[in-house]
Amino acid sequence: MALESENTRVTYAELLHRATVLGAHLRRLGAGPEHIIGLFIEKSPEYVIALLGVWCAGAAFVPLEPTLPAARLGFMARDCGLRLVLARRGAEPQFEGVEARVVLLEDVPERAPTDEAPGEPPRPDDLAYVIYTSGTTGTPKGVLVPHTGLVNLLRAQIRAFALDETSRAILYLSTSFDASLSDIGTALLSGATLCLPPAHALQPGPGLMSLLAGWRITHADLPPSLLRVFEPEARPPTLRVLVIGGEPCPPERVRLWARHLRVVNVYGPTEATICTSLCACDPETWTRPLLGRPIPNMYWHVLDERGEPVPPGTPGELYLGGVGLARGYVNRPELTAARFIERGGERLYRTGDRVVEDAEGEVEFLGRVDRQLKLRGLRIEPEEVEAHLLRHPGLQDAAVLQRSLGAEGDTARPVLVAYVVPRATGEAPTPETLRAHLAGVLPRWMLPQRFEPLERLPRTVTGKVDFEALSRLPLTARRESRDTVPPTTEREQLLCELWERVLGVEPVGVTDDFFALGGDSLGVLKVVAAAEAHGLPLRPVAMLQHPTIAELLAHLEADDPGPAEDGGMSAEELRADVALGPEWEPLLRAARERPEAPPDEDLLLTGATGFFGARLLHELLRRTGARLRCLVRGRDDQDARERLLRALETRGTPASRDETARLVAIRGDVTRPRWGLGEREWERLTREVGHVYHCAAQVNMVLPYHALREANVGGTEQVLRLLAEGRRKSLHHISTLSVFVSTDRNTGRLEETDELRGPQRVFGGYAQTKWAAEHLLRSARGEAGPITYYRLGLITGDTRTGHASPTDFLSLFFRGVASLGCVPRGAGEGLAVDVTPVDHAAAAVAHLSLHATPPEPSRTFHLANPRPLSLPVLVEALRSFGIPLATVSEEEWRARLAGLSREGGDSAEAAAYLALCRGLSGGAFERHRTMDLFQATGAEFGMEHARAGLTGSGLECPPVTEALLHTYLRYTFGRAESTP
Repeated sequence: MALESENTRVTYAELLHRATVLGAHLRRLGAGPEHIIGLFIEKSPEYVIALLGVWCAGAAFVPLEPTLPAARLGFMARDCGLRLVLARRGAEPQFEGVEARVVLLEDVPERAPTDEAPGEPPRPDDLAYVIYTSGTTGTPKGVLVPHTGLVNLLRAQIRAFALDETSRAILYLSTSFDASLSDIGTALLSGATLCLPPAHALQPGPGLMSLLAGWRITHADLPPSLLRVFEPEARPPTLRVLVIGGEPCPPERVRLWARHLRVVNVYGPTEATICTSLCACDPETWTRPLLGRPIPNMYWHVLDERGEPVPPGTPGELYLGGVGLARGYVNRPELTAARFIERGGERLYRTGDRVVEDAEGEVEFLGRVDRQLKLRGLRIEPEEVEAHLLRHPGLQDAAVLQRSLGAEGDTARPVLVAYVVPRATGEAPTPETLRAHLAGVLPRWMLPQRFEPLERLPRTVTGKVDFEALSRLPLTARRESRDTVPPTTEREQLLCELWERVLGVEPVGVTDDFFALGGDSLGVLKVVAAAEAHGLPLRPVAMLQHPTIAELLAHLEADDPGPAEDGGMSAEELRADVALGPEWEPLLRAARERPEAPPDEDLLLTGATGFFGARLLHELLRRTGARLRCLVRGRDDQDARERLLRALETRGTPASRDETARLVAIRGDVTRPRWGLGEREWERLTREVGHVYHCAAQVNMVLPYHALREANVGGTEQVLRLLAEGRRKSLHHISTLSVFVSTDRNTGRLEETDELRGPQRVFGGYAQTKWAAEHLLRSARGEAGPITYYRLGLITGDTRTGHASPTDFLSLFFRGVASLGCVPRGAGEGLAVDVTPVDHAAAAVAHLSLHATPPEPSRTFHLANPRPLSLPVLVEALRSFGIPLATVSEEEWRARLAGLSREGGDSAEAAAYLALCRGLSGGAFERHRTMDLFQATGAEFGMEHARAGLTGSGLECPPVTEALLHTYLRYTFGRAESTP
């Protein structure tokens, strides 16, 4: 079957016949090569038949999607000089100033005259189609594309997508986008079935995956943003290949989907025939927005501002060459000359895309050279939106840019924001008025989601709009949405109100995604704590798994905690996840026979820009004369080095001139295979490094195991690989005492000789990943090289300055308790918290790694405070610092939190509430044990190896005195003295 819709099935024979007859009919009407015919037809089998019929006539087509504004359609028709438009009866177009003849598909004869000579097939250089894209001046620009590049592309894509006659592909994309032509062409040329569900069913909501399942779809080309909406487990069993492109997608989402099916990333502008490269996304190595390799007969050049090639590692602009280049733009010779240039006898297209090519030849997308942007996979020229805004009589100035709602990172929600300056006279236009004004001339995907009124636009000294300043302005809280589903029950009303306060946007509906609105891990804590205070028990992981209020309440009402909530992960499950496969055996066998590295070899440190890692780097620089290589994320090696030096300086330990000379920053990522380094650089590290300090980890007490695994477990696996290759070297692995206290064996004496054989269950994603990482290394049995483990307690601020991590849990607790102004009566009896200052922990690790040899076989040191801090002492220190704290009942404690949540509140109050879960009633500890601050309660940490190794060093963990706590409090609250 060639085409299949809700009511129609078209065989290949019928498709060929109908297209041929239509082509003959169009030729009789005067159509032929270089003639452009408009297709005013909704996405349907008839659209595909019309498209092929135009080509059978030797002509070219321009899609005129009926849902576009009439003004835009009229401009396109006039710009192309249309004389023929194909349409269906009852849906004829009405274009002002256009004299084109409308040909109804229903009037086309069923058969062509028998005596009519067949038409000539299009030649390779003949015009195939025109696609209109957004224009910087406010005027859309039509791109003229010949057949040559299209045939070349479709052949490459069919191979990459593995399409054949058994495949069922869906046409999801709008016909206004050239990528839809790729979906049509690859399906039909491979003999597959092209499925065309009705437009109303193709909505990016919960029913989409069910629709794909009902149509038995095997291949789908979807916007990358949808990968963030759905989980791969919800995919239909038939789906084998997913094609994404148009905008970068968070790498972890791509990898997650790639573990279940084939994901192919495509790249290319309209001006180079849809797509110039294909890249199958590897489920393990996809960590950057790579563009892949050019398809056959297409070529890439990365050039600087002078048009000269740049060396690998240096950002530049991507230029394209080859058979896929378009002719240029309709009626725009100046623009064609500016974008399509000649260089060295080769015709090239300037993409405006900023890229960097690494030593392995991989090209990474960095962003735009100009202001063009992609939002939800669709290309937008902000200048076009601005131009139409300025045509509104109520505005005197406007600027449009992309912003993120919520926290930066993968949970941020990108939106198009229009900053508008109303005229001094008259009433300022409302957002609804401006949106309606734009809707008359722009497609819906180009309409801003937010309108921000300003008295004037910020400008640079040269008079240009200062977009950097605009991007720093706070956004108003009011959210513009016509699709919000209001709450109907008390629980829905409560959660909607809490989400509005936490996210700072309103209104919030019951089907809105918490993370799509800008929610993050701290926001989850605030919602959970506030909900608990209002009598609605929630677990953080429940919000992560059910991000809408409707889903969350359905989950709660089902009374089904789910496997990830009722008891952590079993140790057996974690061991199985990190079991070393048979491919490791030859590597470890070869490693056993290598010679020891000489003592003067370089040191290598991961996580050097982190709170503990930077302090350890300072200690190693101070205590050795060795060269320290540090793996750091960055745009390039220079950027990585600047980040490294900045981390030392901001933590109060700037590097001296001598120390700076011994620092080598290596741009890389622990989550990538071989850290994303080239083969030569990786091999050099395996030969020249003698000692590896592995500190890198993603610390988050809310996210589940699978979200943290890549950084914390996958990163450790790459460290083990480095250890096993090249010459023999030693590893110093920074672990955590959470591998004990976050398990079902978290009381009594916990020894350094314990190799994690006791726990049966581990709770919380962070502790689970650290437990699994340590087990992974221990399963190598020391064959890759000697490994020493340092299990650290709760790392707190510097003893001299109080400087702490921005996410320091103890500081959050201080702030939260102070804001609440009280502590619950009876909750603190027997509760104890470990306090291990960062300066002591780093100095101890450095000394032990350089001078001490722990007894075999454990090679493990525990570094914690031998004298834990009790909650009553902590509370008295707060009071003596001048913070008034009442002792209230647990009911009053919850009521105070509920009152603050109504006022917006802070993440600190939520952290304080959840940190005390061990002492609260109602099953709070079972729900929130991963947030428990007082994990030292009931535990004694054996530290004989550490004490012996530190003997004579002068290093001893300082007691937690009132003076030390006041130092921490001064840093937390920004006071110069300890008196109020």
